[in-house]
Amino acid sequence: MKINKKAIILISVILFIILGVFTGQYFAKKYLKDMITEKIPSYYHLRYTDLDINILLGNVSLNNAQVKIENKEQDKTRNSKDSQYHTFIKLESLQLNDINYRDLLFNETLTINTIKLKNPKFHYYPYKFAASKKEVKDSLDKGLKFFNVDKIVITDGSFAIMQKSTDSIKMAFSSCNLTVSGRSLDLKSKEK
Repeated sequence: MKINKKAIILISVILFIILGVFTGQYFAKKYLKDMITEKIPSYYHLRYTDLDINILLGNVSLNNAQVKIENKEQDKTRNSKDSQYHTFIKLESLQLNDINYRDLLFNETLTINTIKLKNPKFHYYPYKFAASKKEVKDSLDKGLKFFNVDKIVITDGSFAIMQKSTDSIKMAFSSCNLTVSGRSLDLKSKEK
């Protein structure tokens, strides 16, 4: 009889752990989706096809992501919908690997071991950018104090700065592979 009780307890503990992981995955994905829609400033427009989370390893992946960045203050005289955006970014995938939960929960610090950008395409239109006349408070000011990343890896990236005349290219590079190591940002600093 003792073997059966021990087996039942062991199976119950294992099932409880598995249920906890699946429940944690569900709530973490829901929380992250809500955070993306609520915490990202309104002048960043993010779309993606899929969001994958692995809470055990601390990994987050956005697939087929697209970011459009507009000026903080909009010029109401512009008529074209895309004319308000000064930066376009398309990514095959954005991966955040080994997120430190302890720093995030207790130190208001987002610490990530590696950020991987796979096949990013950056297009920047400097003639569409307008500096803000008044200070606009970012929604990040409400939460995180620091952002630390050990390594940023860009695989097969391209970058283009466009000129005003019919989208001609001022400067560009393609098929770029780049690794940047060790960066920390103070998000609460007055000098940004």
